[in-house]
Amino acid sequence: MNPRYRLSKVFSGVVLMLAAGQALGGPGSVSTYQGSLLDNGDPVNGSYDLRFSLFDSEVGGVQIGADYFANDVAVAGGLFTTEFDFGPNAFDGAMRWLEVAVRPGDSGGAYTVLNPRQELNPTPYAQYAENAPGAGLWVEEGQGIRNDGSNFVGINRSSTVSGAEYFGIQAPVESGYGGMYIRTDGADGWPFYGYAAEGGGSMWTYYNGTTGAWNLYNGGHRMTVLNTGEVGINTTAPTWPLQVGANEDEEGIYSTGTISSYKGYEAEGPGLRVGRRASPSLFLSTFTNIDGATINSSGSLIAASLSLNNDTDANVLMATGGGMVGIGTNQPLAHLHVERADKNLSAASLVNDDIVIEDSDAGLGLYSDGTGSYGSSVSLAELDGDGALENKWSMYRTTGIATRLTFSYGSDPNYANHTPILTLRNGGFVGIGTTFPTAMLEVAGTAKVDVLQIQGADVAEKFPVSEAVEPGMVVAIDPQNPGKLCLSRGVYNRCVAGVISGAGNLPVGAVLGNLPGYEDAPPVALSGRVWVQCDATERAIQPGDLITTAERAGHGMAVWDHSRASGAVLGKAMTSLEAGETGLVLVLVNLQ
Repeated sequence: MNPRYRLSKVFSGVVLMLAAGQALGGPGSVSTYQGSLLDNGDPVNGSYDLRFSLFDSEVGGVQIGADYFANDVAVAGGLFTTEFDFGPNAFDGAMRWLEVAVRPGDSGGAYTVLNPRQELNPTPYAQYAENAPGAGLWVEEGQGIRNDGSNFVGINRSSTVSGAEYFGIQAPVESGYGGMYIRTDGADGWPFYGYAAEGGGSMWTYYNGTTGAWNLYNGGHRMTVLNTGEVGINTTAPTWPLQVGANEDEEGIYSTGTISSYKGYEAEGPGLRVGRRASPSLFLSTFTNIDGATINSSGSLIAASLSLNNDTDANVLMATGGGMVGIGTNQPLAHLHVERADKNLSAASLVNDDIVIEDSDAGLGLYSDGTGSYGSSVSLAELDGDGALENKWSMYRTTGIATRLTFSYGSDPNYANHTPILTLRNGGFVGIGTTFPTAMLEVAGTAKVDVLQIQGADVAEKFPVSEAVEPGMVVAIDPQNPGKLCLSRGVYNRCVAGVISGAGNLPVGAVLGNLPGYEDAPPVALSGRVWVQCDATERAIQPGDLITTAERAGHGMAVWDHSRASGAVLGKAMTSLEAGETGLVLVLVNLQ
């Protein structure tokens, strides 16, 4: 095909025409161009300057690369041969058009563009690629070529490694490197290798020429290896040899087998560090460092607490090999040793102690709410040789308003079925044989003591009364109400029964007759010291005087007629009362 191209301009009044042109490609990026130049249809002779420009369209379009100039090209009989070079990247399989401009070689003036542009056809080397051995397999399609082979394409080999292989390279080396590079022109390029399924997704690996990092992309950046050796999973900026960036509420590392991490014996830092982020802006805010037999927690997330949790019914085991567990100490002296303050505790002080708490104020706390029947408990049990329960001592706290601490003993595994032995009730009441004591000490049964020392001053008994009484008043048997007492009336009253205890802040020593229904009855002193309301209107009372009933109700007086006193004596005065007065007299009660 030899189309003629008319010049759009004339120079020296002569119209030139490019009669024919052909670009012949060889190895490399240099192309040879042959053409003819006519002047009004006649071949020209002389020296001419040629300017070659490459475009992606016949009209307009984008210029590919820079202009190429061929100066002082010799034209003889209208024919000439020259070269142009647009670089190795100018031809990528897409269509290209060549624009030629010309001027006389000695003019130095403007170039005249020859129209239209020439479409560049495949070079012989490209044609050879399509017709080389295996002809018919390489097919031109659009701006590219493809291989229509349905089997294996190999470079330097013809056999496959596996039946699913369709392309392979055989490196002609016996040892050392041998492979393939994908290289970009620019240093900041990102050479990649990709995978795609027809109609499905795609993923690829690439090298970031700017940062020097290798990345694996599969629906997002899944792995990054920095050129300094750090490996990141789900993070593109790892700062540790292996760093896993999990999403919120996801496990960072999950393994059904063993995860091993080792470091040199003299190396500093943890062998394995696991981090947790508090928020997207704080990627690693707390760490768990594992170094041999040591686990440490550090960071900025709420005091960097270290928790050992198990969200299933399985057990959390510690020191199963028989070792000791220390909390707050790295030298435990018992199977469980909690040390809040070092008190120079020695093993010699811990005979048979399995659990030890060491502190200035050492304490063991058991805390529960009021929803249970037995809020807190401690049991001490004995087992036989087969592990069966022989007996159990238990201490437990009942819940509710009437909270009690009870000690029990029995052989039932449920200590709630044991018979209570000792109960401490809120308010300070102690019960033996009863779970609800109503006095400071209440014994349901017989109490035996070698010496009973009572802080009070008298021995009293509770009696129901038929009228109002007050401490210090003298009472007598009420003939109108059998079993009850009333205020004494009349002198030398042989029904005198005693004195209401508690006057003058002198407490009762012992109380008898605390029978059901008598809880609110007043205690009546039958023996011992008690303050008595006395009437000395007729005669003064002196220490040592016998005291009997007075005319004034509920009062006593000194005996002055001993013939009438028999059976009516309350006791003997220990203090005095002036004649004409009434008041309290300390009396040693001894009914006669």
